[in-house]
Amino acid sequence: MAERPPSGGPPEGWEVIDADGKGTGRDAYGNPVAPTPPPEPGPMPEPPEGWEVIDADGKGTGRDAYGNPVPPTPK
Repeated sequence: MAERPPSGGPPEGWEVIDADGKGTGRDAYGNPVAPTPPPEPGPMPEPPEGWEVIDADGKGTGRDAYGNPVPPTPK
């Protein structure tokens, strides 16, 4: 096993990901680790203020996600 640097080094046991986005199967110190699972879908980010909400029928509501009146979205 390689020597760990003093505090501030990467955490032991976290898989190193190559530049191509694939896991190496090893942590930063060369120890074998379990593959990193793909990220789970999380909550969507909050919608930006001032963007018109579009209903399921494709028509604008005239309001943003927070209820503020906004100009209609150009077609």
